[in-house]
Amino acid sequence: MLYLFLKIIIKNIIKNIMENIKLNKEQEKIINNFVNKNACFVNASAGTGKTTTITEVYIKLLESGEKVSNIIVITFTKAAANEMLLKIRNRIRKKINEENINKNYWQNIYKELLSNSKISTINAFAHSIVKEYSMHLGMPPNIYILEEDNQADEILQEEILNVLDFSEHGKKVKKIYRIYTEEDKEIFIKSIFNFLVKIKPRLENIEAFEKVALKCIDIDDKEYSKLYNDIIYYSNEIINDNTKQNTTINKCKYKIKKLLECINNIEKKDNVKNLNYANFENIRDSLIEVSTAKLGNTKAEELKDILYNLNNYCSLMIKYIEAIYNKDNYIEIIEFIKETFNKFEKIKKENGIYSHEDIMSKAIESLENKKISKEIRDNIKALILDEAQDTSKLQFSFINLIVFGKRDINENDIKELDKINKKILIVGDRKQSIYRFRNANLNIFTNIQNSFKDYLIDLKNNYRSNSMLIEFFNRFFKEVVFLDDDLVKYKEGDNILYNKKTEKKSVSLFVLNNNFEEEDKKLDIDSKTKLEAYSIANYINKN
Repeated sequence: MLYLFLKIIIKNIIKNIMENIKLNKEQEKIINNFVNKNACFVNASAGTGKTTTITEVYIKLLESGEKVSNIIVITFTKAAANEMLLKIRNRIRKKINEENINKNYWQNIYKELLSNSKISTINAFAHSIVKEYSMHLGMPPNIYILEEDNQADEILQEEILNVLDFSEHGKKVKKIYRIYTEEDKEIFIKSIFNFLVKIKPRLENIEAFEKVALKCIDIDDKEYSKLYNDIIYYSNEIINDNTKQNTTINKCKYKIKKLLECINNIEKKDNVKNLNYANFENIRDSLIEVSTAKLGNTKAEELKDILYNLNNYCSLMIKYIEAIYNKDNYIEIIEFIKETFNKFEKIKKENGIYSHEDIMSKAIESLENKKISKEIRDNIKALILDEAQDTSKLQFSFINLIVFGKRDINENDIKELDKINKKILIVGDRKQSIYRFRNANLNIFTNIQNSFKDYLIDLKNNYRSNSMLIEFFNRFFKEVVFLDDDLVKYKEGDNILYNKKTEKKSVSLFVLNNNFEEEDKKLDIDSKTKLEAYSIANYINKN
């Protein structure tokens, strides 16, 4: 009885919301651009009615007579795809109940939506293409998806174990990392497994990885000498400055003096390799101390700037001396990763195991076949990409092939969309990028945005939060997140506008650290959720 009552309430809430849809000027402009110019790129900040806008764009396509099966909507989670589908279904229900419309048309649309809608994650959409053209791609009809199938993960981790136990590189790596127990092995194997899954889509091949890795440990003589001299210069600048004195400044100077007592042992790059372990650790520890040294609340801004530079120089020197001192070990690890990667790929091929990036690559391969591309693209008239800030380069290539028939596009390709009878809507917000671990790249997002600069609209009116939070978020992203980021600069379009004014000004920023020093201690999702809930409740109770 209670369940039925709640269901009726929810249904009425949804009905009321849907009956009171009123688009703002920016939302109307997005729909007009999409309909008349065939393209629109939307910067949609949180709470600005993004989902409503996409829903109305979808409805506009249906009103123009477009088939449900010819409209692709791509987002990044199954939950978001389901939410989008539900919102579109509710909107069509409203259409069916409107006066002076073709009820039969919209009832048929509703039925088609339930069976033929193409609203999904980008991985699911790519997988559907690969599954349909698996014979052409030389793939088995039934495949294992990496990180989604425990059996597949176990097969590959077993192969990493074989390389670790029986290859020459593996035996040396065990000594380097002091891998003695089964528990040590398990932790190391999982780390290598995760690394191999992530590294493949970022580089063209394993040789490219080797080239980048070797470059990281090849320290230029001139750069090393300049860095060493900069550390000496800035260290003496701080020690010899007697304009300000306090306990914190004196502690800072003490740390710098300790560094100067030992750093002369690495004046030449070649000296680093000849250090014994105790001396190396002493120099490294001294550099760490200075890299984190502070001056406290002193108003000596010039002195603070000098220390800021010294902090950074010492941090860089730590990386330099670690690369030089451990170069032979790093080369051995690179060789181990190369060998493991090749075995990894061989076992994947033999067992029909594919990562999401493999599936995406195969989907791209099929789209680069003229015959298959025509079959797929002839049945797609419009594509809506949501959460575009979380799209990787490989995924953007996939999107471009579907809409434009080519991997890379420019402004002229967008202008000629009318000639190929295609429409595209891209919606994203770089402030909400969360999938960098999945190779999402904000620079790629920004480059795509630049290509669409003549079709760009900012969706900035927030209907969710009050002025106190909005003003805080604007400052936080401008002065913290995007500060000193030359590649992803903060723009006025990133600012959010509020609709709810409040006189309150205080905002509490609550930061939870879920990381542990020990690699074997990881919090699962439920544990993190409970920790966050408890911590926030405890904070509210005390304040």
